[in-house]
Amino acid sequence: MEIIVALVIVGLIALGLVRVSTVSVKSSRFSNDQSKATTIAQAKLAQMVNMRNNEADSFWDLRYSGTASETTEDGYCLLTTIVDKSTDPTGLPIPTESPLYNKALLALVKVDIFWGEKQAGVVCSNDKEEAVANYEHTLHFETYVSN
Repeated sequence: MEIIVALVIVGLIALGLVRVSTVSVKSSRFSNDQSKATTIAQAKLAQMVNMRNNEADSFWDLRYSGTASETTEDGYCLLTTIVDKSTDPTGLPIPTESPLYNKALLALVKVDIFWGEKQAGVVCSNDKEEAVANYEHTLHFETYVSN
């Protein structure tokens, strides 16, 4: 009888260790995915700022293009939106002492990145609500740029 009780206790301990290991692996995977998503999103923000510096006309034309979506080779869904904030009273104020104040431009660059463990074959949509529904995880980044 004592052998059966001992085996049951050993079995319960082993089951607990398996569960803890599973949670630990899943948490580690999420941390790695989140770190990679952050790197991808920050690179996209840098790309947009570089575009503003090197191809200003093309960049400012994007304010009217809506949201662009792309899927990375790793399966992350990336949504990029450039919002014109030049005349938005809720945006950052453009100082009136700025040179050419009346021609000052201000844009908000927003990058949303989505991913999940079970997203193989999911199409990355321009619609943020659809992306939220299709993916398990998301991060949001934004920055302002001016001319």
